[in-house]
Amino acid sequence: MSGRHELQGVGAEVAQWQQQNQHQRLLTSTNDHMGFDIYGVNAKSEKGAYFRNSIWWWHRLAQYILSCVEIPEHERQYWNMNGGQHVSEETALLIAKTLREKIASGEVRKHEEEYQNTFYPFSEENVQEFAEFCEESGGFQIW
Repeated sequence: MSGRHELQGVGAEVAQWQQQNQHQRLLTSTNDHMGFDIYGVNAKSEKGAYFRNSIWWWHRLAQYILSCVEIPEHERQYWNMNGGQHVSEETALLIAKTLREKIASGEVRKHEEEYQNTFYPFSEENVQEFAEFCEESGGFQIW
């Protein structure tokens, strides 16, 4: 009997591990099936042609950008929808400049630490990649 109870305990531990592992995969993958595709309008390089985040990564990144960059109202309304929100080249360059400044000041790293192990993850690496995309995109659309 005790062996059977031990196996049930092991089964529960395995199930818990699988659930945690699945949640961790969601947190660490920036390219899940559902997500946001951002296309450069007039890309100057391959880096500016396309950027993708899963829904988990994009929401936190978009929220951060909208809170620290002065984006015109008509370019900020639909960042959390797959509707083709257009962002001009001028605004894309402002986003890139601001994000690079925030990275250099350590603010992005601090923000990353605050949101570690949350459902909507945030990383300096992802911010850096988006800044590079913005700089080379010639403006972009969010799909």
